[in-house]
Amino acid sequence: MSQKSSQTSPLPSSPESDLASAFRELRRKRGLSQMALADLTGRKQARISLVEGGRDDPRLSTLMALARALGSELVLVPREHIAEVRQIVNSSSKKSDKVLTFFEEMYVPDPDEEEESD
Repeated sequence: MSQKSSQTSPLPSSPESDLASAFRELRRKRGLSQMALADLTGRKQARISLVEGGRDDPRLSTLMALARALGSELVLVPREHIAEVRQIVNSSSKKSDKVLTFFEEMYVPDPDEEEESD
């Protein structure tokens, strides 16, 4: 099988490559190997390596599985609030052992929860 071109070369410095680096750093801080993370998520170790290296354009489900296995969630942050969110995350990480970046907290609503009303 041939691989997509997005899987052959690393992404240039960008939010995508920053996210890839954030996953790698969080995995390391949690003391997990790529193989252990692969086991937790049901993905292959080679896929974890591609994602962490910015050489893959993973599905949303893969990003969510990785984040959750690392004790994080994906959260969308409005651009005008990024500085505020970074400040909150940085102040909370000083109070605990959690090392977070706003990339680790990007929210994606669960389609099943969208039906619920207030």
